[in-house]
Amino acid sequence: MPNVLNFTLIATGAFVFWALKGFKGKFNDEMVGPYDRSSKRVRNITAGSIALIIILIAIGSL
Repeated sequence: MPNVLNFTLIATGAFVFWALKGFKGKFNDEMVGPYDRSSKRVRNITAGSIALIIILIAIGSL
């Protein structure tokens, strides 16, 4: 079931991988649909979670 947190994690993860590719191609190529159950979705959620945790730790240590 799609929700705001899920979308945020997927979009953040997609941005991470788009940045790792040097911003080549389209951002949309890294995104997945809300009901897609592919490995790209798991990859984006994992990377998005890690990125947001790192950001929260960095903000908390200020």
